[in-house]
Amino acid sequence: MRMKKILLTALLACLVLLGGCSRPASDHPDDNEDPSPVTENQEEESSETPQEETDDSPSDETSSKENQEDQKEENEDEESKEESSDSENPEDNSSQGCYKIFDSGFEITVEDPFVVYYDPLSNNMTVTIPDDPSSRGYIFYDTSEQSMTQLETTVKSLESASEADPTITNMTKDVDEQENGMFSMTFTYSAGANEGSAAGFYFIHYQTTENGVINVNLFTTRSSNSEKILELIDSIQPATENAVEYSE
Repeated sequence: MRMKKILLTALLACLVLLGGCSRPASDHPDDNEDPSPVTENQEEESSETPQEETDDSPSDETSSKENQEDQKEENEDEESKEESSDSENPEDNSSQGCYKIFDSGFEITVEDPFVVYYDPLSNNMTVTIPDDPSSRGYIFYDTSEQSMTQLETTVKSLESASEADPTITNMTKDVDEQENGMFSMTFTYSAGANEGSAAGFYFIHYQTTENGVINVNLFTTRSSNSEKILELIDSIQPATENAVEYSE
């Protein structure tokens, strides 16, 4: 009997030991359920994140290149405009010859030392002396109904100018009555500098036409140019077959 108790006790002890060493696989399903998937997902996310950053990098480079190309195109456009502006300088088209003065029916002969070009801003023929930038002249043709009235007003103001401005000296007026009822009038004088007017020698010429008035204004700081300027004015006459259309 005593031996049976000992055996039962020993048997129970063995069962307890076996129970402690052997645990069912389902005891902790939550603890071991997803250890590998979690690790794999983390690795995938970790591997994807740099890839996304890598993908963004070329995009930034492309954007930067596009901006550089756009800036380059803008710079080229600006340079092109500047070159175009320089090439459209009206003085680059200056020339010499016998030209019709617009549609006035008169001509002018431009010879050395003068050149002439069309100024689109002022709508006139501009006369210059390349070797003397201070010398400059303008040829206008006025066909408005007020052209004669303006001429009379201007002549009166010129005649009274010498009295109002003590720097004006040596004023002369030359009037040429023409057979066709028209006339020309030339004023010459020297003047000192004042507000809005430089010191030098002035030449103002008017020629009436059937439809208007030709007005020529010339200025130089050198008295040595006076003779040539008067020759230029004297070349104004009714258009001949030698006169060519003045190209604007």
